[in-house]
Amino acid sequence: MRRYVQAKLHDPDLSPDSVLASLHFSRASVYRLFEHEGGLAAYIASRRLRKAADELVRFPHLEVGDIAAGLDFNSASSFTRAFRRAFDVAPRDLHGYGPWDLPDKRAQER
Repeated sequence: MRRYVQAKLHDPDLSPDSVLASLHFSRASVYRLFEHEGGLAAYIASRRLRKAADELVRFPHLEVGDIAAGLDFNSASSFTRAFRRAFDVAPRDLHGYGPWDLPDKRAQER
């Protein structure tokens, strides 16, 4: 299931319901699998944020809004807020980082 989500991160139709329908899992099974992640929707959002961070580092010439839109975030401002909550850095500031330097706020809180 994680590989399926990873492969579909740029698909605007990716949602918990589309994953359930495609992979024929029950809602209860998926809930148990992703309970520690905050649910499948939270897992998808965190994977999209991580993918966005990767793309910001790898493609500094791309606009933040284009990367956000490509990963199905509704607006650049909502993407920026979510990104800052996840990594404690603004997406536009990430262009100076190398992939090994990417901060992860959740890891710092543990």
